[in-house]
Amino acid sequence: MRYDRYGHSVVILSDRIYAIGGDRGGIILQAVERYDFAVDKWHAVADLPVPLYRCTAVAHNGHLYTFGGLSPDGRALSTTLRYDPQTDAWSELTGMPTARFWCSACGGPDGLIYVFGGMSRIDVGISNSILSTVEAYDTSTNQWLTKSSLNKRRYHVGAACVNNKMYVLGGFTGGMTDDSIEDYDEDSDRWTVQGSRLPRGMCNFGCAVVRRKPPGPIRNG
Repeated sequence: MRYDRYGHSVVILSDRIYAIGGDRGGIILQAVERYDFAVDKWHAVADLPVPLYRCTAVAHNGHLYTFGGLSPDGRALSTTLRYDPQTDAWSELTGMPTARFWCSACGGPDGLIYVFGGMSRIDVGISNSILSTVEAYDTSTNQWLTKSSLNKRRYHVGAACVNNKMYVLGGFTGGMTDDSIEDYDEDSDRWTVQGSRLPRGMCNFGCAVVRRKPPGPIRNG
């Protein structure tokens, strides 16, 4: 990449990898770069409208979306941004009801984008700033909906949607890393802690969904 960075977001859209914002040794970046597998190169694309790090990002219906994050002066943000690769331009959308960073997000089975947990401030005790709140963004109306909260306050969680059900895994609860898994029922708007758990407590990781083809027919001979 052009810039070394951490605290950035990484997302895949149309078989290209995007690195968004981040911290370059105390310099908060607006720079966004895209990796093209075909030519094995990174290219600069349009900068973010504002410097941003520790936000979360998802790809949805041909666009990139970023949610929350921290400003250069350390304030939690409610910012919602959308990138259109066809025009190479960012636009600012309706902000989240809750400012947050170190949150996670994924697309839900109902077509909404869900944002989970995170932290609201860095200048207070950790336990007082960890969030359990869940908010969903409707890309068709540019509006936010408040959903039922997680059973635990947590940040740096893994999140994924599998077989039309959303899962939140692990995270940090303030005192320790967590090994629990919660799943969301859309009809009842309810989160349930599963009986199964992660092999160990973990946080600050990513989740990927692997879709496997069913095995073919067994042929004799």
